[in-house]
Amino acid sequence: AAVRILWRLLVELGVAVSDAAQAIARGRKPKLELMLLLSRVFVGVGLRELLTISGQIDVTRGLPIVHINFVGYDEHAHVRGPGSRLAHYGLRGIDHAIRKIVRTAHRSRRRDYTVWVFSDHGQEGTRAFDDKAEGGLEGVLHACLEDAKQRDPAWHARSQRRPVTASGWLTRSERVQKRIARRPADEEITLEEQKSVVVAAMGPVGHAYFATPMTDEQRLALARRLVKQGSVPGALVRTDDGRITWIHSDGESHVPDEVPALLRETHPEALREEIARDLVRFCNIPDAGDLILLGWSPRDGAWSFAPERGAHGGFGPAEAQGFLMLPPGTALPDGCDGF
Repeated sequence: AAVRILWRLLVELGVAVSDAAQAIARGRKPKLELMLLLSRVFVGVGLRELLTISGQIDVTRGLPIVHINFVGYDEHAHVRGPGSRLAHYGLRGIDHAIRKIVRTAHRSRRRDYTVWVFSDHGQEGTRAFDDKAEGGLEGVLHACLEDAKQRDPAWHARSQRRPVTASGWLTRSERVQKRIARRPADEEITLEEQKSVVVAAMGPVGHAYFATPMTDEQRLALARRLVKQGSVPGALVRTDDGRITWIHSDGESHVPDEVPALLRETHPEALREEIARDLVRFCNIPDAGDLILLGWSPRDGAWSFAPERGAHGGFGPAEAQGFLMLPPGTALPDGCDGF
């Protein structure tokens, strides 16, 4: 097994170097291709082979449950896209690994195994938002915020005081301000805390946190400007009274009531209600952003706020689904009649 792994690593290294050189010559970023080269050799081949051997050992020993996660396809699809030749090339290696484990499981003398093959989610073919907008998401956010302060009536109202809700719900920016206020006078403020806006964005979802608290009207006005002027596919805004609005290029939708109808043309019926409920839970997590920015909407396609061609973590039609392959006659729990 060790000799086989070493040989496959060397072969994959040669193929990866040649492929990376061609990709860089076509204009791909050298840093991304170098990271991909390391990933496809040591994760796509090395880790896959080690996991395969470990799985074979475990089923031979008769462990009650053996769970193995092959991540090679995911790694390749992030860089080149879920439908790319490289991602499908990695799938062939995973298929061979699964076949070895299944064969060993069926030969096990200690336990009668059933084999399930499944994915936890799909992956959306995306374009990088940085290629669409100069400065990326953070640059667009700063530009739209400055324009909103100058032009939108929400910043020029007589009273901009943020109302206190009965539940006492606070934005993260307000919690940061309170934490800073309680600090000793000689303790320094971090660079992140000195920024007027902090953006935490990975994949198709980004959270924006503002140093200065905003009213509901200001956050809604900024979200509309981000979608219309900044070409951000969508934004979620949770107001102080608990209402959630999804702002997108087709208008505005109330969450969760109007979400299933909006997803009618893109998502299977079984997922629409579930996504609507998930969005409510997502907007109510303790550290949700003052604005939640989305890389997907029904009309604008799929974008990622990271430099990648494949992404997941949002609720696009591909990333919100998975698959499950079961042996015939497998007993399923209640509620699975539609699957």
